[in-house]
Amino acid sequence: MNRVHTQTIATVRASDNFIEWVRAKLEETGTSEVKLADHCNVERKTIVAILCGKRSPKLDIVANIYNYFEETEIRIPIK
Repeated sequence: MNRVHTQTIATVRASDNFIEWVRAKLEETGTSEVKLADHCNVERKTIVAILCGKRSPKLDIVANIYNYFEETEIRIPIK
């Protein structure tokens, strides 16, 4: 059963900031969405949906993305 959560300004900003960060890292490293998806054990369409703002990633996917880019902590600004 899926629950729908009401988004707040903070959650929308956090989502936008996360998407912007992932896109920048993909470009900076020359990584494809396919490689990132393989690392996260998801399909490419899942990564695309996240980057288009159509889907919010679960924490395990966020952690895998940060791990892929060799980040040691997850920081997502909400402002």
